[in-house]
Amino acid sequence: MFIRRIMFSLSSLCLFFAPSINDAHELWLDSVKFQYDIGDKVEISLINGTSFDGVNLPYYTRRVLELYYVIEERVDATSRLGDLPAFQQVIEQEGLAKFVYLSKMDKITYRGLKKFTDFVVEKDAEWALEKHRAAKWPTDRFSERYYRHSKALFDIGHGRGQDNTLGLEVEFTALKNPYVTDVTGGLPVLLTAKGIPIPDAQIEVFERARDDTVNIYQLKTDEQGQSVIPVRAGYDYLLDHVVLTEVKDSADHANGIYWQSDWAALTFSVPE
Repeated sequence: MFIRRIMFSLSSLCLFFAPSINDAHELWLDSVKFQYDIGDKVEISLINGTSFDGVNLPYYTRRVLELYYVIEERVDATSRLGDLPAFQQVIEQEGLAKFVYLSKMDKITYRGLKKFTDFVVEKDAEWALEKHRAAKWPTDRFSERYYRHSKALFDIGHGRGQDNTLGLEVEFTALKNPYVTDVTGGLPVLLTAKGIPIPDAQIEVFERARDDTVNIYQLKTDEQGQSVIPVRAGYDYLLDHVVLTEVKDSADHANGIYWQSDWAALTFSVPE
């Protein structure tokens, strides 16, 4: 059950601070439900893991750069250190709520090329491995800094409204509202970097059923940076894309940092 995935205990706190958490892939916004009545206390979790399954992270200022939602105007989270779920607020305004989490910089250090190779192959960025070898960069104990840019769509009250591009470093924008629009033909999305469409980019799609089984597949954006996500009523969705860039600053190289990844995530649900 989903409750199992977001349950917090001393053991999950240890996982949160353990180095292994940096090896987990996606970080997304999740909840026990995606549709709330106006005036409800909306509770949204920061989940770090893989395959739509992971550790529920408390609100921790060392990692959180921004956490907010937009219906008509931006409203910042009132979260306090240690809050679990990380977002807990009563929302008195109806509409399609766009929740955003932006992380501070973190990094992972690779001890050998295997994990880096697995990562770039999974994220359709094999060119990075070729570049790394051609530049004769270190193949042991080199680092990648990374940032999270996670977004989620929630139905508050009537749920009407439209997602829009907020100008994140890398971002998904839903071109239809999955809560009030017919999406039997799929949900069109736009993928952008600083508002500019990203063509021919891999989108990894995680589809979660009510029994917690997860289906995973990949799509590509077209020349306009758009793709249509096949969706089904009663399922939750997580979209993931990673922009990987080489770090050219010699000062960063002196600190062992050769790569930067910017992760985009979008979560939403399709009502039954």
